[in-house]
Amino acid sequence: MKTFSMNRQMQSQHSRLKKQPTGRSPVSSANRLLSIYLIIGFAWILLSDHAVRLLSGPNLAEHDYLDTYKGLAFVLVTGWVMFKWLLQRELIQKDKAHEELNFLTQLNELSNDPVYVLDPADDFRLIHVNQAAVRHFGHPREKLLTMRVRDWDPAYANERAVSNWQKLRETRFAVFESEHHLADGRVVPVEISANYIEYLGKEYAGGYFRDISDRKKAEQELRDSEERYHLALHGAGLGTWDWNIQTGKTIFNRRWAEMLGYHLEELEPDFKTWEKLVHPEDLPEVMGNCRII
Repeated sequence: MKTFSMNRQMQSQHSRLKKQPTGRSPVSSANRLLSIYLIIGFAWILLSDHAVRLLSGPNLAEHDYLDTYKGLAFVLVTGWVMFKWLLQRELIQKDKAHEELNFLTQLNELSNDPVYVLDPADDFRLIHVNQAAVRHFGHPREKLLTMRVRDWDPAYANERAVSNWQKLRETRFAVFESEHHLADGRVVPVEISANYIEYLGKEYAGGYFRDISDRKKAEQELRDSEERYHLALHGAGLGTWDWNIQTGKTIFNRRWAEMLGYHLEELEPDFKTWEKLVHPEDLPEVMGNCRII
């Protein structure tokens, strides 16, 4: 990999989901639990003696251990109620977490950007890819999850991978360019976004990447066009100047300076320089045309 960036979009989606209400607040739940406990406690204290006498007769009710039995029964009953309530609450939270995970998984799979997660502790092996990454590399998902960075980017030496990983641990985020060797033999340039991820005590590098072949092609075509333009100017011996109307900065080429008897270094790159070199008789008309522009 030639240049170093989990998907920002995915992160923002996950952050928004975390902010959504997920049921009762902790304070509300605690108040509910306390209310249940107090209602059961007061009812037990007020009615238990009467209930014991009705069911067991006066002898048991006057037994020395009656309070102990009542206390144990109270603990068992309230404990059972709280257990059932907490269990139900935990199951509901689990279901919500599972639904959220499914939603994020679908977002991840539907993303047009290839998403990846690497395990640096396992020699930078892929441990997660989405469907877009599978399409990009052209390998089955099962095979991709056995591959390491060097398998699709042989030029990316292990020493450099370790060095970039150390930097990522410090910066937490990076963007860089690289090349990927695909299953069909093509080598494509990519821009990679990498994030530092810590989960359950383990460290990972994850994010997304994009095929930038079209961008690289456009950049090369622009460079070629500029080169042809400069060659044509040089071959024709033409002097040129380029005026930035907003800033006033003006760029002259060397031939333009020579045609006026100057060295390029003598001329300030400013519109006022050009204005001073216009013939005084022509200046009003020229400036009028400039104002029209």
